[in-house]
Amino acid sequence: MAGLAILSPQSAYGQLTAAGLLVELPSTGAAVRIPSAKVDADPPDVFVAEGGAIPARSRFLENHPLAAFKAALLSVTTGDLIKKSAATIETILTRLLAQDIARAVDKVLVSANAATSVRPAGVLNGATVVPPSTATDPAVAAAADITALITQLILNHLTKDFGGGRPAVSDVSLTVREGGFLALLGPSGCGKTTVLRMIAGFEQPTDGSIDYGERRLSDASRALPPEKRNMAMVFQSYALWPHMTVAENVGYPLKVRGISGETWRSRVGEALALVKLTDYAERRPAALSGGQRQRVALARCLVTSPDVVLLDEPLANLDQHLRKSMEETFRIFHERSGATMVYVTHDQSEAMALATDVAVMSEGRLVQLAPPAEIYTRPEGSVVGGLIGRGSILRLPLPEGAPRALEWPMLRQAIGSTDSGLRRDVLVRPEHVRLTADGIALEVKACVYEGERFALTLALPDGQALKAYGGTAIPVGQKATFAIASSWRL
Repeated sequence: MAGLAILSPQSAYGQLTAAGLLVELPSTGAAVRIPSAKVDADPPDVFVAEGGAIPARSRFLENHPLAAFKAALLSVTTGDLIKKSAATIETILTRLLAQDIARAVDKVLVSANAATSVRPAGVLNGATVVPPSTATDPAVAAAADITALITQLILNHLTKDFGGGRPAVSDVSLTVREGGFLALLGPSGCGKTTVLRMIAGFEQPTDGSIDYGERRLSDASRALPPEKRNMAMVFQSYALWPHMTVAENVGYPLKVRGISGETWRSRVGEALALVKLTDYAERRPAALSGGQRQRVALARCLVTSPDVVLLDEPLANLDQHLRKSMEETFRIFHERSGATMVYVTHDQSEAMALATDVAVMSEGRLVQLAPPAEIYTRPEGSVVGGLIGRGSILRLPLPEGAPRALEWPMLRQAIGSTDSGLRRDVLVRPEHVRLTADGIALEVKACVYEGERFALTLALPDGQALKAYGGTAIPVGQKATFAIASSWRL
C-alpha cells in the first residue's frame, strides 16, 4: 500500500485553494473528487495546523500506511497537529478505506492555514501537484464524485417481531445516501418508529442487518451499543434536563466525552448560534417555548458532530405556526451539519417539505421509496396514493395496456363508460381538475372556503367523488363542466 505525504502550506506545492480535494488513482488514471462541502464542513477549523504549519513532530506520519493512518492521527496531541479536524480527517479516510480506494492512492495531500481557512485541493499525479487552474481540464471535470456513495446507511431485510403475531417491521430494505434526509412516513402502528429505534440501537433486529459504511451496527446475533454509533436522536418530548441551563443541556454530550474548558464553551456557543438561541444560554427549559425547547434538542445534536441524526416526530407537540418555523430550522441544520438524517413522521406535508427521499411504510412493510416529487406524482399503489397529498382515487374502466400517465381524452371516455368489466384505480390530484368548457358536467356536492381557494367535491355520473380546487365559489347542487388535465394509474 502506498504511503502518505503530509505537506504544510509552506511546502513547495504552495497553498491550494480549489473547490475540493482530488486524489488520483494511479492504477486507473482516474481522479476522485471530494467536494469541499464534504471535506470542509466547518471551514475555520478543518485541517487546521497550529500556526498555519505542521510542526516537525508530525513527520512520523509520512510514509505511514493509509490503513493505520487513523490510529496514528488520533495519537497526535491536539496542540501538535490537529485542533478540531481529527474527526473530519478520520471520516474522510474511513470513506476512502470503505471503498478500497486506499489501495490505489499514491499520496494524500493535507494543506491547512487557520488564518485564511485554505481548503485542501489539487490533483495528485505521482509526486507532482498539478496547479488548481487545471481543475477545468476535461479529465478532471469528469472525475467521479463518489462521496454520495460512501458511508451509506443500509437496512438489509430488516425485521422486528415482538411476538404478538404480525411483525412490527417486516423485511425492510433501503439505503440512505450519505448526507441525505430520509423521511419515514406512515400512519400510526406502521413500524416507522421501530425502524428508527433499531437504527439508534435501542432495539435489536429479529432478522436482517443494519450497516453504516463497512461497519455492521446490528443484526439478529449482535448489536453495537447506541453510544458507539456516533448518532444523535431528537425525541418528540425534547428530553431536556429541567435542572440544567440551555447551555448545560446542549453541552452535556461533550461533558460525557470529557470535553471541557474553552473547547466546550466554543462548541456550545456555535451550536446555540446555529439555532438562534445564544441569548437563551443561561435560561432553564421551563422558561422556553415548545419551539425553543426543540431547538435546544437540535443544538445538543450538533455539538457531537454525529454521522446520523435521528428525529422521532419532533414537531408533533408544536402548533401549525411553530411547525413551519421549525421546518426551516431543520433545513438549515441539515445543510450546515452535513449529517445523514432520518426523520419519522405521520405528517406527509412535513415529509414532502424536508426530505430528499421519502419511505412510505404500511403494516410494517416498506411500500415505496422515492424523492418527494416522484412519490407525489407517481405513487405506487392506493396506500401511497391515498397517504401522500390530497387526491381522489377513482375506479375507472381502462383498456388493457393503458399507460400509467393518463390524459383527458382517455379519461373522458372512461368516466362516461358504462362498461362493467375490469376497473383500475386512478389517482386524480385536485389541482389537475380544471373548470373549462371542454369538459363534462359534474354536480357540486360541497364547496369549502380555505382562504386562498375553494375546495370542491364533485360527483361523477356514477356517483364517485372527485376533489377539485376553484378560484370562486360554486353553489352546492349546481352543475359545471370540468376536465382532468392529467392523472396517474395506480
